[in-house]
Amino acid sequence: MIKLRTIKKYGFICKYFCTECNIEVDALLMKITDWYTMLIIPIWPQSESYVIICPKCKTAKQIDQEEFKRLVSRFNKSSRRFIIDEIFEGKTNVQINYLSEMEKIRKEREQQKLD
Repeated sequence: MIKLRTIKKYGFICKYFCTECNIEVDALLMKITDWYTMLIIPIWPQSESYVIICPKCKTAKQIDQEEFKRLVSRFNKSSRRFIIDEIFEGKTNVQINYLSEMEKIRKEREQQKLD
């Protein structure tokens, strides 16, 4: 079985106190999901973890799901820098091309809905 991990970056949350730097920073909020796979196809999530990363010292602090949901709900998509970025560990060039094409199609469809 191939281990597959996706990392979704939700952007920078406002004013998180980093205990390593001892300063208040705009930290990065991320959701990390490990998947059960069949061949290379993700079937269902094995585990999920939520982290806040300090951009200055790169320290990651794991948070629980309730805290994650609270932080995400504080920001709507228009007011935060929303980064749609999924990183697959161990991906091939074919997978990279497929994912980038699917992202282009999704953006085109969203643009058509707005028009």
